[in-house]
Amino acid sequence: MSILASAGSRKRDALFITFVGCIFWASFVPVAKIGLDYISPILFSGLRFFIAGIILVGIFMITEKKKPHLDFVSLVISIIQIYLAYIFFFKGLEGVTGSFVSIVTGANPVFAMFFSVFLYGERYDRIRIAGIIAGITGIAMATFSDSNFNIYNMFYILLSSIFIGFGNSISKKSVNQIGPLALAGVTTLTGGALLLLTSPFMETPMINISYQSVIIIIYSSFTSIAGYVLFYTALRHNNVSLVTSVKFTIPPMGVIFSILLLSEKANILLVISIILVSLAILMINHASAISNNKVQRKTYIK
Repeated sequence: MSILASAGSRKRDALFITFVGCIFWASFVPVAKIGLDYISPILFSGLRFFIAGIILVGIFMITEKKKPHLDFVSLVISIIQIYLAYIFFFKGLEGVTGSFVSIVTGANPVFAMFFSVFLYGERYDRIRIAGIIAGITGIAMATFSDSNFNIYNMFYILLSSIFIGFGNSISKKSVNQIGPLALAGVTTLTGGALLLLTSPFMETPMINISYQSVIIIIYSSFTSIAGYVLFYTALRHNNVSLVTSVKFTIPPMGVIFSILLLSEKANILLVISIILVSLAILMINHASAISNNKVQRKTYIK
């Protein structure tokens, strides 16, 4: 009885910890939009990830008693998932609403599903196909929910989400090889360094040093650190499908934060978009969980 109770308690704790991590991730978009008033986009992104990467690598070295290493795959992930994704993210951020950004970037599991089919031979089933259709429809509805949308900025945000999804697909095997926290620390640190190095060549670096800008940079770095640490803490004693099932909350929470912090307004198209994208994430995660369980059962039988 006590074992069952402790297992149930671990699940509740994992869900709560992951939910808190999702809150931090979801709050970043409106904070980033505010931050553009104080600091140039690529410099902002570089500082955020470089600071977060140093702390994540430090946490890994303290907890695991060893140094993480940057291999070729980790470098590729850094370039795709951090460098390219966030160049396009910040390039598109100014011309669209925080709600739109939260929904589209939150839908990156839909794009990850596309790439997993080609990279790992995963098959489309009815649940995955339904999830992909729901996700694409939700993104389309989010586009039309903003009457003042800028098509170029929206395309940049869409590209950012595609790169994040591609990076997530590539990182599946590396997570098992070097560990999730080490991978997050190394890729975040490397991606941040690349953004800082290229900032002078892609923009006129600007930072308005004030307590507001310092708070925004620190909090933006903290959202990345807290999100990863809480997420991987939950993963330590629970299966991946349970933990990732909570990620469907990121798009709606991002919209809520955008309404609260940016005074944005919701409409019926936006609400339907949130529901569709959240359903898409749930369906794709559910299908992946079923697929993983089948593989584990086959391995056990052998």
